[in-house]
Amino acid sequence: MLRFGLFIYDHLGGRKILPGSETLDLTHHKVGEPLRREFRQGFAYSDGWVDDSRLTVLNAVDAAERGAAIRTRTRLVRAERSDRRWQLVLSARGNRETVTARGLVNAAGAWVPDVVAHRLRMTSSGHVRLVKGSHIVVRRQFEHDHAYIFSSPTIASSSQSRTSAISP
Repeated sequence: MLRFGLFIYDHLGGRKILPGSETLDLTHHKVGEPLRREFRQGFAYSDGWVDDSRLTVLNAVDAAERGAAIRTRTRLVRAERSDRRWQLVLSARGNRETVTARGLVNAAGAWVPDVVAHRLRMTSSGHVRLVKGSHIVVRRQFEHDHAYIFSSPTIASSSQSRTSAISP
């Protein structure tokens, strides 16, 4: 089942940069060295992580290069759509300003529903699902860049860029 799931993961993800998944013989692979001998086979797959704040900055820089006006420390008071344009009322440092825009990006994160309901005065048919994650950073324990995810309740270590799913 794990191998089938990884096959789907590889093909839905459209792998172009990261390597695809592979089956590991843990009796001969360096990833198997710190494990108990009962673990004979595992699966490795690649995944990525992103620095959210850096991604936000890069998106803003790209948008600015394409003609967008980037407003930091600016609050959207109200926005209304009329004749293919947005009328925006903005507030920055206590000063209000009205501007027009061809497009409006709601990048409010967890506050997207609030912006839609109270600033745009619209009802949304979509639902924003917030994702929470916990990360524990520990000192390096093994001389490789893999992390372990066990399919049975045993031990697990921290993650890097390569992950191995291990099953006995």
